[in-house]
Amino acid sequence: MQANQLVKPASRGVMPKRLPEGTTSNYHRTKRELLAAVVARLEERDRQELELSELPRTPEGLVDALLEFIELALGAASPLVLARLALLANLANEPGLADQLQGVHLRLLDGADAVFGQLGATAPRRSAEILTDYLDGLLIHMSTVPGRRPEQLEELRPQLGFLVAVLSR
Repeated sequence: MQANQLVKPASRGVMPKRLPEGTTSNYHRTKRELLAAVVARLEERDRQELELSELPRTPEGLVDALLEFIELALGAASPLVLARLALLANLANEPGLADQLQGVHLRLLDGADAVFGQLGATAPRRSAEILTDYLDGLLIHMSTVPGRRPEQLEELRPQLGFLVAVLSR
């Protein structure tokens, strides 16, 4: 038997329809391992770039902090926001990884809970949940829908102020 009979010539320009399970890289043997590594790295980056320095003590301070966070999330940290959005769809059936990916959201939720508690809200955790859900939706639309970003983020101040005032009750 000749050597050229052992190897089938590859069709040029034709890619296999599916890679075999476990063919993700030399470092991560499965898709789950690869996604876990990406999520861990995102969480590390989130901790570095998306942290609030101190908790605001007034409704106006909270609005200022929210505008700073939105500016950061849509500016320097926008690749992290977009990566997180892309991963959420892939992790829908991976509860442990999906939970880990929510690190920034949970830190914001805990911080907002503490702020609303200081402001005297009757249900600080619920107020924090509503605020962070609003922020999630706002960032998703501003990051992915063309034309959804305001000309100046200051345009959001009245809406954020109203939301914070209502949630602080």
